[in-house]
Amino acid sequence: MRNTSFIYLWLVPAILLICCGHTNSLSQQGSLLFHHLKLEDGLSELNNEYVYKDSKGFIWISSVTGLNRFDGTNIKKYFPSPKDTLSIFGELVQSPFFEDTLDQLWFTTHDAINCYDRKHDNFHNYPVSKNVVGYHAFYLDPQHDLWFLTDMDTTLYTFNIYSHRIQYIKRLSIPIQRAIAIPDASGQVSRIYAYMQVFPGLEELIIENSKVVEEHILWDDGNKLSIRPKKLVSYKGSILWVVGANELIMYNYIDKSTLHLPMKDILTISAYNDTTLLVSINNQGVYEFDTRSLTFGNQYVFSNHNSLSLLSNQVYFISKDTDEGFWFGSSGIGISYAYTGKKKFNNYNPIPLNDQQNSSFNPMQFILDHSGHLWCNAGFNAGLFELDKTGRIEKKIEGKNTETRKRLNSIANIFEDSKNNFWLSSYSGLSYFSSSFENITHVNSGTDLYGEVLELQDGRLLFSSRAFGLFQMNWNTNSLEQIMPDSLKATYSDVYADHKGRIWASEDYRNIIVLDPATWKSIGKFPNTGAMGSVVESRDGMTTWIASSAGLYDIDSDSLYVRNIYNADDGFPLGLNSMLIDRKNNLWIGSNAGLIVFNPETNTSTIYNYEDGLPATNFNTGAAYQWEDGEMWFGSSKGITKFKPDEIRPINILAIPQITDILVNDQVPVQKLICGETGSTNIPEIIKLTLSYRDNTLTFIVNSLEYSAPKNNKVRYWMEGMDADSIETASGSRIRYTNLPSKKLIFCMQAANSDGKYNPFVRKLAIDITPPYYKTWWFITLTSLALLSLIIYIVYLNFSKKLELQKVRLRLYENLHDDVGSRLTAIVFSADELLHQDKTQNPKIQHISKTARSIVDNMRRLVWAIDPDNDSMNSLAQKIRYDKSLILDDNIQFHLELDEHLSREIVSGEIRYQVTSILNEAMNNISKYAHAKNVWVEFRKKNTMLKIVIRDDGIGFQQEGTGKDKVKASGYGLGNMEKRVSRVKGNLRIESEPGQGTTISIGIPFK
Repeated sequence: MRNTSFIYLWLVPAILLICCGHTNSLSQQGSLLFHHLKLEDGLSELNNEYVYKDSKGFIWISSVTGLNRFDGTNIKKYFPSPKDTLSIFGELVQSPFFEDTLDQLWFTTHDAINCYDRKHDNFHNYPVSKNVVGYHAFYLDPQHDLWFLTDMDTTLYTFNIYSHRIQYIKRLSIPIQRAIAIPDASGQVSRIYAYMQVFPGLEELIIENSKVVEEHILWDDGNKLSIRPKKLVSYKGSILWVVGANELIMYNYIDKSTLHLPMKDILTISAYNDTTLLVSINNQGVYEFDTRSLTFGNQYVFSNHNSLSLLSNQVYFISKDTDEGFWFGSSGIGISYAYTGKKKFNNYNPIPLNDQQNSSFNPMQFILDHSGHLWCNAGFNAGLFELDKTGRIEKKIEGKNTETRKRLNSIANIFEDSKNNFWLSSYSGLSYFSSSFENITHVNSGTDLYGEVLELQDGRLLFSSRAFGLFQMNWNTNSLEQIMPDSLKATYSDVYADHKGRIWASEDYRNIIVLDPATWKSIGKFPNTGAMGSVVESRDGMTTWIASSAGLYDIDSDSLYVRNIYNADDGFPLGLNSMLIDRKNNLWIGSNAGLIVFNPETNTSTIYNYEDGLPATNFNTGAAYQWEDGEMWFGSSKGITKFKPDEIRPINILAIPQITDILVNDQVPVQKLICGETGSTNIPEIIKLTLSYRDNTLTFIVNSLEYSAPKNNKVRYWMEGMDADSIETASGSRIRYTNLPSKKLIFCMQAANSDGKYNPFVRKLAIDITPPYYKTWWFITLTSLALLSLIIYIVYLNFSKKLELQKVRLRLYENLHDDVGSRLTAIVFSADELLHQDKTQNPKIQHISKTARSIVDNMRRLVWAIDPDNDSMNSLAQKIRYDKSLILDDNIQFHLELDEHLSREIVSGEIRYQVTSILNEAMNNISKYAHAKNVWVEFRKKNTMLKIVIRDDGIGFQQEGTGKDKVKASGYGLGNMEKRVSRVKGNLRIESEPGQGTTISIGIPFK
């Protein structure tokens, strides 16, 4: 090896961190939260070296017994099958995954190159020959050549994934099993490093135009230093990190320099980012290793008390996906996975990891003193600490005597007054001391005083007692005086003074009361069950916010009117403990269920928890502090959670919506569903389906493919044409539609990641449910044509009959008019002639003349009714007007009113004949007996009845009897009218009173 220098650097700081911690260090353990996959989750096996996220959003996981596809909810397993030529070839997957431009996946098993055909959810395999095994693919170049090794014959090949041409490159000089490629700027292979795990040596190949131009053997038994590589990582251009048996090696392959870092029990490494490696150390979990300072940072370990920690402290495989997700394989146990973008918060504990079992740090309160020092009440048995801006301990206050130490270890509250005295209330009593923490004065003893301490605007010091109420300090006697006005009859705690000097306090844990400190009278009161955790005022002073165990109170600061209370009904968890307000007026609230951010303008809130990087979900009451630069600190039993609100961002990984399965009529289809557009049989690839009307119940299994916290992912869906609005559900849900109509439908869905951010992309599945034959267009068309033909035929027959009837009516009309009518007229003329000749006016001849005239009149009406030309209502009206001129005296006015809707109606000959006969009879009676001046005739149609009213203003008559007897007994000669009405199935009513005229109402069925 040319110009090789050996640099040995003993990493004392790193080793100290790993082995024993550091007394002035900040513990940042567990800043990533892990989810897990095990056998019970569906993994085929628990040795999982390679993990890949494809362009469709699925996670592919290798194993020694087949292949796994994970969608965030379920795992689908692929195994080899001798009976299925399209199954995976070989069960031991031993290469990374490579995706081509057609979205197909390439990888190698021990037995062959495999290609996953996404379109049909099956596999194709390409072995070099039947005698070659031990395939390991390690790079896919821009020319679509897959570079791979076969360890059986220690040979390097390329395989073109489109032409399927296998190209022999070179037989290697040492036993090999794994390799990595170093690409140039264009993506072409420029170097290859091949090795066999725990076998001495590393083979270096210099590549030009896919040919080996140089070859070197590094660190084999023939060199002064023998290295047995366990894992290689190409890093930042010219650096190669190599894991040896007891060291981590940084090798610069350009200048050939080597840095050996002694480090025992390294299991594997991976690149974390541009400046950091992930280093797995046996039984110690995984460390972040800073490649600039060569020191360790965060440590990720297994914890029995944290379900979101690593599955094991022995991580053998680390894979990084395209979304900065890390997958940690622990052989025989399972996979832990975490996403760096999900982490939003940093947690710090001033107590070193190795001391945390003996020392607790449970920050209960932060105060900044007049000199700019931050003091932290670290909880029971912890004491009082001074911290710097990073959270490191600058000083711990130690008591000089037993009593002082006792009080420092049971602090309930600390406060600095305007005279720079520190007040310490504890479960052992009240004390105060100067800022130098000398000359501590114990005001009293006992457990009666351990609440808040406030300084009023007039300089008085106010103390709350959860047992005896409120007290103030009497400096003359150096003792406390209880405030005992009549208005204060309860105990008070959790006191707060607002910018107006008013005192807010929790009264008996039942109410929140606002007091005037000048009179101690109540000026406001509202119910609040539980503790008043924190009070903050908006930056404009218009709103007072109270975080309590009962919810979040929004109070008008001037009127003390409670505008709103946000509680569980609004998505707020119970137990709000601490609160700060940021520069945008958003509220940050520590609760028993996580950290809440609430936007008062939109009334929306977000809850952050373990999966967002919080060390705990239960924050301490009142333990919150905000620095001038906006950074916030919240205290919990796990230390200090630090963050800047403006830097908290939702995870930027877009979830991919996918349909992972479809059931038809609640069963897996007997035959594969086929995409009507692409021919694909793989459910996630199907975009169009055509189904029979019998297959009208569909169940979709929908998933949001994003893995920072899959159980929090959401899906919203809708069926176009059926659902008025979208419906939100959890990822992995089954969505069932029954009795789908026979028409074209589109099922749509969108996916949201674990932070609730929706991908604007809409996954669509067009569904065409074909109707039964009797609902098809051709059947309906043929049926309609047949029905239309039948109707036309019936109409034709009816028309033919009507035409024939018209012909008969015409012949009858002609015969009656020309023959019968002329003969009757001749009889009338003959009778008149005889009467003229017979001067005696023979009664028989008169009778013959009268009868003949009556028959002629009736015959004329009958002939008129038979004539088809007179079938309209207008003809009937004209006939009535003509007849009245012959019957009524000239001094009687005639009025005919015809409903305009009736004017064009067709009226049968029978009705026209009977109506004209009735009217002639009525007008004849009116002319003879009524002595009327006016006659009115009205025609109306009401529903299916023809209404005719004949009315006069004559002398009328006295009606007798009831019903039909009125007509018969009227003496008016109207009996014939009823007979004629009955012939057309009508009804007749007569109304008359002497001197009131007569009204005849007729109703005839008429359609």
